[in-house]
This record gives sequence, structure tokens and C-alpha cells, in this order.
Amino acid sequence: MPVVSPISRDKSGNIYNVNADLAASEIAKALHAGHLVFISDVAGVLVNGAVVRSIKTTDIEGLIADGHIKGGMIPKVRGARSRLKTEWHRCISAAGTEKKPLGKS
Repeated sequence: MPVVSPISRDKSGNIYNVNADLAASEIAKALHAGHLVFISDVAGVLVNGAVVRSIKTTDIEGLIADGHIKGGMIPKVRGARSRLKTEWHRCISAAGTEKKPLGKS
């Protein structure tokens, strides 16, 4: 499983802060991956304090407007939505702060 770091270097050694979510999405696309996993500091989208286990792509913009999807989660879910329509079977967001985060997804 490829792991994408947000810190990257160019050929001259310059350091860049890359949007790892976007980079991971593009790498998954290039590899024709059927699934994408985001490991983050949060377990996923929270609604009323509880993690939402599944989100319909048609509900994403409403959840953003209502403030349930915010900050760094917005590019994750928007990126996932665009790929789920055409390529991926599943996109998972899991908290890297938990033991066995993928076991809960």
C-alpha cells in the first residue's frame, strides 16, 4: 500500500507542503486502485458527535453547508466523490490515532 507524505522535495532539494489528500487521490487514479484509504487525526465525518459510517455522494454538499464536513475533511470527501462516480468502489477515512484503525472501517 503506497503511503503519501505531505512533505515533498523537488530535484534541487526544495521542500514543499503538498496536499497529501489530493496527491493520494491522483496516485490511486494512476494505479487504477479500486479503493482509497485516508488515515487522519479524525475517524471521519462527525454528525452530532458520532462518526457517520456511510455518506451518499448526493449528501456531501449539504453536510458541508451544515458545518458537519469542515476543514481538511472537505477536500477528502470532494475528491472521493469525484472518483467514486467513475473509478473507486470504496473510500475509507480512519483515525490513525486508534489501534487498528482499518479494522473499524
